[in-house]
Order: sequence, then C-alpha cells, then structure tokens
Amino acid sequence: MNFKRPAKGKLFAKKCKIKSGMEKTIETVMRLRQELEDAQKQIARLEAAAGRQRLTEDALRRTNETLKALIEASPIAIMNLDSLGHVFLWNKAAERMFGWTEQEVLGGLNPIVPEDRKEEFEDIRQMAMKGPITGLEIRRQKKDGAPIDLSLSTAGIPGPRGDIVSYIAVFEDITGRKKDEQSLKLFRDLMNQSNDAIFVIDPEAALVLDVNDMASASLGYRREELLQMKVIDFEVKIPNMAIWGRNLADLRQKGGHFFEGIQRRKDGTTFPVEVNSRYIRQDARDYILAVVRDVTERNRMEEAISKSEQDWQDVFNTITDMITLHDADFNIIRANKAAEKILGLPCITSTRAKCHRVYHGAERPLEDCPGCRVLMTGEPATISIFEPALNMFLEMQAIPRFDEKKRLTGIIHIVRDITERKRAEQEIESYRSGLEDLVKARTSELSEANEKLKLYSAELEKSNRELEHFAYMASHDLQEPLLAIASYLKLFHRHYKDKLEPATAEFVEGAIDSAIRMQSFIRGLLTYSRIGTHEIELRETDTAKTLDAALQNLALQIEKSGAVVTHDPMPALRTDPSQLPHVFQNLIGNALKFHGEEPPRIHVFARRQTDGRRGKDVWVFSVRDNGIGIRPEEIEHIFEIFHRGGDRHPGAGIGLATCKKIIERLGGRIWVESEAGKGSVFHFELPA
Repeated sequence: MNFKRPAKGKLFAKKCKIKSGMEKTIETVMRLRQELEDAQKQIARLEAAAGRQRLTEDALRRTNETLKALIEASPIAIMNLDSLGHVFLWNKAAERMFGWTEQEVLGGLNPIVPEDRKEEFEDIRQMAMKGPITGLEIRRQKKDGAPIDLSLSTAGIPGPRGDIVSYIAVFEDITGRKKDEQSLKLFRDLMNQSNDAIFVIDPEAALVLDVNDMASASLGYRREELLQMKVIDFEVKIPNMAIWGRNLADLRQKGGHFFEGIQRRKDGTTFPVEVNSRYIRQDARDYILAVVRDVTERNRMEEAISKSEQDWQDVFNTITDMITLHDADFNIIRANKAAEKILGLPCITSTRAKCHRVYHGAERPLEDCPGCRVLMTGEPATISIFEPALNMFLEMQAIPRFDEKKRLTGIIHIVRDITERKRAEQEIESYRSGLEDLVKARTSELSEANEKLKLYSAELEKSNRELEHFAYMASHDLQEPLLAIASYLKLFHRHYKDKLEPATAEFVEGAIDSAIRMQSFIRGLLTYSRIGTHEIELRETDTAKTLDAALQNLALQIEKSGAVVTHDPMPALRTDPSQLPHVFQNLIGNALKFHGEEPPRIHVFARRQTDGRRGKDVWVFSVRDNGIGIRPEEIEHIFEIFHRGGDRHPGAGIGLATCKKIIERLGGRIWVESEAGKGSVFHFELPA
C-alpha cells in the first residue's frame, strides 16, 4: 500500500484541525514567531543605527581631533572661558603670547587681566555672555608683567537650554601695529609741524595722495578736497599733463628736482613758491615727495634788501666825507663820490690803488697810519694830520671790517676835511685868552650878585615868617573882640527885637550876619596862615579814615541838605594825616553849599597812575558833585585866596586857596574840571 505524504503546510494545517486543543498554543507560537521576526528586524535596524552612531562618533572624534589640532596649531591665541572667567582651553599660541602654560592656567581665573583692568574685564565678560564681540582693542599683561596690546573677538557657546554658558576668546597681538600707528601718527604730526607744505603725489596721474596741514592752509582747500586734485589744478607753471610729463621725465632721471613755481589758491589768488621734489620708490610703488615753501615774504625781503642796497649806495655817495673801503693789503676796493672827486681818481674801484699812494703819495703806509693800527689791534683808530699833497687838514678814522666768522678782512677809511675847523680853532685860540679874563671878571660880579641874592632871600624868608606870624596873631587877636561884638548884638537883638522898629531890627540882623561872616573869614585866614607854621610829618595814612573824619565834621550840613555822599575804596599812602582832612572837608563842604534844586550827590574816588611829567606813580583823588558848576572865566582864578566868584557865592574865598597850599606842600597839585550848571570834579594828586 502506497502511503502518500502530504505537503508540509497541508500536514501542519491538518494537524492543527485535528488537534484543536493546541490552537491557542499555535497562535501563541505564531505570535511569538512574528514578534521574533519583528525583533530580528528591530535588532537589524538597531545594529544599523549603532553602526551609523559609531560612524558619527568616529566622525565627531576626528572632527574634535582636527579642531583641537587646528586650535593648537593656530598662530592666534585661543581661550575657552566660562561665565565666571575660568579658563578651560589655552592653546599653544596663548602659551607663547602670554608666557603661562596650559597646566598653570586651566581651571583658574584668566591671569592676563591686570589689576587696573579688572572692572573693564568684567564689562567685557558680560558683553561676551550676551553676544559676539569683534575686533575690540584692549591691553593685557604677560606673565613677566609686560603689557601687550590685543584685538579681541569672542563667540558664545550655548548650553542645553540655548543660553550661553561659556565663550571662545580669540586674541591677536597688535602691539606692533600700535607701534606702527604711533610712528605713523608721529610722522604725520611732524609733517603737520612743518612750516612748509608737503605733498605726496602719484607720478603717473599727477594725483595728490597725501598732504600736511600747511598744504591745506596755504592753498585754502580742505585735505579731502586736495586728495581729489591733481598738481596741474593748482600749479600755474604746470598747467597740463604734457608739461607734467616733461617735468616727470627730468625728475626720474635726476632723482630730485628743484624749481620756483607759482601756486593758485582756492580763492584764485596766486603766490610764489620754491619746490624741492624727490622721486621715491617704496613697496614696489613710485611716489613723488614735494616740499613746497611759500617764498612771498622772502621775495619781499630780497626786494627790500635790493632797495636797501640802492638806498645805501645813494647815502654812501651823498656823504661829504671821503669814504673808501680797503682790503687787508691797503688796496682801495670801493670809494664814494666825495673820495673820487677830492682825490681826483675816477673809478677807483677798478684801479685798486694803494691808499697811501692816493692820500699821501707815499710808497708805504705812514708810521702812525690808523689802518696799520686797525690791522694790528682790531680796534678803530683816528688821527688828525696836515696833508701837504692835498693842502688840507684831515681827520682820518680807520674802522675794522670783519666777515661772518669774525675774521678781520679789511678797513673802512673815513677821511674828513677839517681845514675850516682847524682855522676856526686857531681863531678861537686867539680869542680865548681875552675871553678867560672876561670870564674871570664876570665870575667875580656873579659871585657878588649871588651873595646879595642870598641876603635878599634870607630877608624875604624872614619877612614871610613875620607876615605869617602877623596874620596868625591878627586873626587870633581879632576873634575875641569880634566874638564879643557878635555876642552883644545877639543879646541886644534877643531882648529888644519886639521893641525895635523893623528897619532898626534889620540893621541889627545885618550887623550880626556881618560879624559871623567876619568870624568865618578870620578862622579861614587863621587856618591858611597855620599851614606853613609846622613841619610836615609823613607817615602811613589810611585815607578812608581821613575821609570819614571830614564827613563826621560835616554831618550836620549833610543831614540838613539831604545830601548823599558815597566813595570808592580809598588807598593808604605816606602823607601828613593832620592836614589832609582839611582838603576833603573844604571840597565836600563846597559841594554841599553850591548845589542846585536837587539834593547834592557827591562821590569821592581815587586811582593810581603814572605822572607823565615826572615819571613817578601818584594817587589822584577826585570829588565829583552835581552842583551849579563853575563858569569858564572863573576856573583859572578859583584857587586864588579871597576869590569868591562875585557876590553870588557865599564864603570868604579862602577854602580852595587853603586846599591848594596844603596839596602843594605835600608835593602834589590840585585842579578842577567843571561846566556851569553841570557840576564839578575837583582832582588832587599826591605821591604814591
């Protein structure tokens, strides 16, 4: 019997149908199988991912190694700093730049920050934690303490949350560049200190590449404007590129060129210049360096010198004395017209004749020749002689001539014809003996007259003293009876005023006023006479206190008139403090008496100045008022004793005369400036 084996799948299915109890088990197996297959696929995928991760890790490792190698090989110092400034990366370039090794700095604070830059470093750190920094110029220190100038750039490194947790700092040493910049600045400063204009020019295009400040100032253009211009734009003698090309060819051949040019300013005016140019090759490029000097003033000076030379020649030829210039061998190299005329040798400068032949007809200099003395001593010499060859008395003066090195090179010979003077001297001599006798006689007469004058002066001084004494005694002795008369009249008027007729009462009042005026007159005269009776005592005097004393004496009058008296700060000076108050009191008192309808306004001030007549410092005191003023015809008499300016002015006419006498005794003077109706200013000056 043939047994036919069913296919494997069919058999499995048949068995599953037959064995229904195993159904769940089979399903479980099938599920497990499916899960196994899925797991195998997942494992395959994981294995693939793991391979890719290994590849990525390898790539990252290679990248990190490459980056580390690049950082270590970089010529620029690179650091990695955290938010607090701790160092976590320090490449070889940083070691070379700053001197610290990586082992010395890792984990610690950045050591390159000097103490005086801590605050700046903190500001920069905060900036770096917020965003990148590019090209910030800073100064730090090396391990040996030496400063180093750096250019700093940073880039932040973000953390897991995206915020910057550290940053990369890249440092470039710019110390050399800073020195170059300083050198360039120094060079430019030096260029700008030059009094000459300096141009740097492109040879081919004639274009201005650089200028100093003087170039801008001389042409009137701003630097920016000049850098857009060509030489032909402002050099009058080089108006086009064709002429520029010819000059350039000459400059290239010679390497340098000097010429006189004319430059045109921005405003159109021109001025002469002196140009010194050099052809220079620098860094494979050609340049022209031109130094331009404004010669306007020099040309003016040369013209002035030329004119001065002509003026000198004109003066030289108009001098009537004979003047000749000699060399050290006595050759005449120049002569004025007077010498040519008197000596009879025209064109002396071309003959170069010996001076002793021309003047004396001798083959060698005279023994006492002043020219010989000059050549021996280097000092001027003068002689007077009679020259028979010329029939003249001559005064011959020789003056040395020196060159710029103070070497004696020749002689200036000045010869004056003194014939007339000699004849006059002889005539004078003939009169002198008689004149001496006349002088002796006249001297005797003058001596006798002088003795008489001394006696007269002594008598006059005695008479003045007696007169002053008489005035003093008279005024003093008159006061007592006058006071008695005034007192009796006042008593009589007081007791009988009501019983007297009006006319009689008026007569009595007039007598009382007259007695009072007479008293005032006598007191003034007494004061005037006393001025010269005592010695002047000069001592340091505060004129402010002197003025205050005068104002106190006038207090009642000031109050009664409603006056306002002011003054500036007053000086201290050496004077007689006993007499100066009289001056202030008289001047201010007059201002209080002679005023118009308005209350008096009086101001006192002083100023120090130089007296033009004596050349010494003086103090000028001034008293200004708003009074009635003084008529012009009265001003010249105002200080005369007893002058009152007519009946319209009260007073005895002694006060201003007293002021004048006091001031003159103190070595000063007094005057007034006034205009009728416009007030007056009285001035007096005293030695400072």
